[in-house]
Amino acid sequence: MFIFDLQLFGGGGKKSKVSSIDAKLPTASAEEKELLKGQIGWINGTNQSANTLQGMGDAALGNVITPAYKDMFNQYLGTNQNNQNAIGALQNQVSTAGAQNLTDNTKYANQLAASVDNMNNTASQLANEYSGALLQNQNAMNAITSGQLPTAYQEARQKALNNDLESTLGSAVSGLASRGIINSSQADSAINNISKNASNTLAAQYAQDLNQAAGLNTQALNNNLSGIGAKMGLWGNTYNNQQNGIVNQANLMNQGYTNQMSNAGTAAGLVGQREGLAQNPINTGATTQEAAIQPAKDYYSMAQLNNSDQEDLLNRYMTLRYGLASPVQTTVRQGSGGFFGGFMKGFCFVAGTEIATPEGGKAIETFNTGDTVISIDAVNDVIEMHDMGEQETFILATTDCEVTTTASEKVLTVDGLKLVEMLEIDEPIMTVHGYQAVTRCEPTGKTEHVFELQCTGDNLFYANGIMAEGINEDELQAIKDELDATGDVEKTTKKTSKKGSKKNTEKVEE
Repeated sequence: MFIFDLQLFGGGGKKSKVSSIDAKLPTASAEEKELLKGQIGWINGTNQSANTLQGMGDAALGNVITPAYKDMFNQYLGTNQNNQNAIGALQNQVSTAGAQNLTDNTKYANQLAASVDNMNNTASQLANEYSGALLQNQNAMNAITSGQLPTAYQEARQKALNNDLESTLGSAVSGLASRGIINSSQADSAINNISKNASNTLAAQYAQDLNQAAGLNTQALNNNLSGIGAKMGLWGNTYNNQQNGIVNQANLMNQGYTNQMSNAGTAAGLVGQREGLAQNPINTGATTQEAAIQPAKDYYSMAQLNNSDQEDLLNRYMTLRYGLASPVQTTVRQGSGGFFGGFMKGFCFVAGTEIATPEGGKAIETFNTGDTVISIDAVNDVIEMHDMGEQETFILATTDCEVTTTASEKVLTVDGLKLVEMLEIDEPIMTVHGYQAVTRCEPTGKTEHVFELQCTGDNLFYANGIMAEGINEDELQAIKDELDATGDVEKTTKKTSKKGSKKNTEKVEE
């Protein structure tokens, strides 16, 4: 890990010096060696199983089938087109049946309405007849109550009595006169007496006749009402029969429509089944292919699993062992002249700046080689964390993010990477919230200790939510070239713990 103590550059008139000492690799303890020996032995044993599994996977690949998906798909397309045509025909049938059903129901509804209207007209007619019979009876009864016999009854009653008297007594008187027993005057007188007697008889039976007339009138009313009731009953039966007939016809028609819809639904279901059956070869082929390839995948997975221990051990060994030899600490002191001629004012962030990682935010000064950071649609590995010494700082802020950095730090804009000191207010830059406008970008007036990351991939990471670029090889080479150009260089190194708490230096000949 390079540590650039930039506060030491500039002024003084002395030549620049560089001192460094390589970190020494710690010697493994006896326990570590024994554990490593045991683990290596176990790994060597499992390698044979891994190789066997790898071979079994290769052999299993020979059983994998490749269905003729193109042919099956073309066949499916033909069936699917036929199914679409069948569904279209069913839709037309359903539409036609629905329209016909509506027409038929309308017709039967009109028939029912006409039957009701006819019934209402007949009922009105019968009601008028009923009212007329009651009125006629009432008038007749009123006359009888006032002592008036019906004229027709009175005349018929008198005529009948006269006829009876004439046929009996009249015939006898006429016979006597024809035989000369009595003369015509006597006969006339006898006839007149008969008429008087008839009148007297009628008068004597007046009350009886009134009662009889009233009875006859009541009987006539009852007969009228019975006739009206009979007509009403007959018409009611006719109306009920009409209604039942129309309703039965409508029910039969609707049942026919329901049967049509049921048949159409059954046909649609069969079409759906045919569609599913047409897809089955493709689905079955895919399932079969997947099932055939699964044993090979399982063998390869088990082989890789057996090999993972070896890879893990190697990675840990490289990280814990060789990684300790990498962090060389370089201290640079310069007499006169500027540093980098303005090329590098620092690519850095102050201590405590949170860098986004898959596990959450982490302070920049705590990063080690092999740690990971979140970039745009990727996760980058940290190659190295660089201590850049003391630098003048800038404050950069957007609507939701803010970070303390240096003027020459580069951040991502819509036009690409751009120096912080070149940013303008309202210019959009990339943040964890998407592109946001710069709300503040100005010097803090402070000189602070700063740090920088060097990463793999696009070398981008989020610093306090703002997308920035880490230091790259070209920039590191520029630093080295600048250091080489100062001449009279001595190397020193500081041994630093993970927490950076203790420093030791020693001189060596270059």
